[in-house]
Amino acid sequence: MIQAIQPFTAAAGDDRLLEIGAIKSYHGIASGIRSPNMGQVDKRSITLSPELAQAVDDVVAAGEYASASEVIRDALRQWKDRRELHGYTVEELRKLVQEGIDSGPALDGPPLMERLRAKYLKLAETKSFQE
Repeated sequence: MIQAIQPFTAAAGDDRLLEIGAIKSYHGIASGIRSPNMGQVDKRSITLSPELAQAVDDVVAAGEYASASEVIRDALRQWKDRRELHGYTVEELRKLVQEGIDSGPALDGPPLMERLRAKYLKLAETKSFQE
């Protein structure tokens, strides 16, 4: 179960990788701590809403994950993969949104498609007439 944060000093072998509380990095303290599965670890405390904390507890209790830390690591890996899959930085997304705004108001799709069909049908008829 995830518990409220208690001030502590991370020491080698300390498995408390996830706790509810203010975000605090143990980077300097934990820089030499190694886990057999993960290599070097950087201990963090994170804040979760009661609903998210319960969801983490539920999947650990169901045996889907061995620990709360494993749940959070998996969620972060998926988040990172999703960001990389989309391939846009925040700045690029802002630029794309601005381009859309600058392009003017949206056009209604069906009437636009009808105009395009008519235009290209007429073009095709003219071209076949010329041949």
